[in-house]
Amino acid sequence: MRALRMVLATLLGIWGVIRIIVDLLESVQATAKYAHSAYISAIAAPQSEVLTVAVLIVGATLLYGEEIRTATTRLWHGDEKKQSKTTPATMSVYEFRMDPVRYKTDPDGMLRWYSLKLLLTNDSAFDIDMGASFRFYRIENDGSLTFLRKFEHGRWADGKYESPTSPQAEINIAHFISGQTRKLDVVMKYPDDQECYAANNDSTHVSDWRLSQNEIKGRSIAADVRLQGTGGFDRSWRLTFDNPGKGQPFSNYKYSPI
Repeated sequence: MRALRMVLATLLGIWGVIRIIVDLLESVQATAKYAHSAYISAIAAPQSEVLTVAVLIVGATLLYGEEIRTATTRLWHGDEKKQSKTTPATMSVYEFRMDPVRYKTDPDGMLRWYSLKLLLTNDSAFDIDMGASFRFYRIENDGSLTFLRKFEHGRWADGKYESPTSPQAEINIAHFISGQTRKLDVVMKYPDDQECYAANNDSTHVSDWRLSQNEIKGRSIAADVRLQGTGGFDRSWRLTFDNPGKGQPFSNYKYSPI
């Protein structure tokens, strides 16, 4: 149906352009040779031009009707992708998962390290900017929490690395378009290590990401992640996971809202 509309609109458009050219040529010829005829043509021209313009409008409506309706709606009601002053931002956890990291350049596909990541989705009808902070705890045998470390800024795994053109103040904030899911680094661990390490933008200051102040000691760990951003958004989740020790990947990784 749309293909038929496009063909019809194109034909009407061509006919309209031809009509305009013919009208102009007739007017020039009449002016040069017959003053009286030119006067008559001038009187008749408005009717011809009205018909031509009407044909062009019909053709454009058939071809671009949907685009015109969309533009008109946005003009009167505003762009839906822009945040409403009364509509709060909403986000949800898409997944909390472990990724075994391997380099594509390794011919044998050797396992480099394990990485825990939190995947977050922007459920808002508009774009948002978000920053993340962490507080890490060791979960004791009786279920109590012992505070270990805190980090004011998390690292967005699908973002840029720190550089002179991408300072931390910029890359600590993630821009989410509506409906987009992005990855937030939590911790990483080498297979031969006993302990794991929090992964943030400071981690990239050392080649292997084993930053001493980021070391997380313990078998059972809790990490509270807090997201803050657009429109005063402020929400937290508790992530829990086990680190069984040397030679073992992370296990029992779960999340729950706080």
